[in-house]
Amino acid sequence: MSSLESANVTAAAAQIARAIREKRLVSFTYRLLPRLAQPFALGVKKGVLEVQALQVGGATSSGSLPHWRRFLLRDVSELQVTEQVFRLAELVPVTDFDSLVAVYG
Repeated sequence: MSSLESANVTAAAAQIARAIREKRLVSFTYRLLPRLAQPFALGVKKGVLEVQALQVGGATSSGSLPHWRRFLLRDVSELQVTEQVFRLAELVPVTDFDSLVAVYG
């Protein structure tokens, strides 16, 4: 990963962590598709930063919405923390990160 990509991932992680703390929806592009999600956990799995979120809007290349998904931060772009506050209404899946950075609570 280049230093620019690393800086982008670090900035995205800070924004996601803030969104989790403030319980705010995030909008972003992931693998060229627009997404709207309720972030639940930010963590590291096998050395890669990921966010676990309930995708509630936007586009998807698989399945239907809403749906729990994990997004690799290195593939997230155009990230925005929205003003819309959320409350998780669905059962939360087990988080199996090697280490947690932030978690909804």
